[in-house]
Amino acid sequence: MGKIIAMLQEYIEEEIKREAFRGTDFTKVLFEDTIFYQCDFTEAEFTDCIFRDCEFDECNWTGVKIYDGKIQGLSFRQAKIMGVNFAASGPGPSRYTFQECEMAYCTFEEMNLPDFVMEGG
Repeated sequence: MGKIIAMLQEYIEEEIKREAFRGTDFTKVLFEDTIFYQCDFTEAEFTDCIFRDCEFDECNWTGVKIYDGKIQGLSFRQAKIMGVNFAASGPGPSRYTFQECEMAYCTFEEMNLPDFVMEGG
């Protein structure tokens, strides 16, 4: 089965619940003030995307790939995040918050992280 291509080019002030984005290719998509709840992003790819103040609550980010782009605020709560190379998004500065997340094999190497919060988990 081939990759699923994201049709929307922006998600602004949206609330998205229980969607399956498994294997979706997001290219040049703007995500701003959007909340994702119980969404599955397993093996999704984000290329040249911009994230501004987005929340991922109880989402699955296993094997997500991030290429270039800009991260200006990502918040994860009770999410599963496995094998994500956040450093591939660029040096930053970036804001990240992780609350009660299950995380393993993630990379933040050589990133400028002035606002990095990790609680619980």
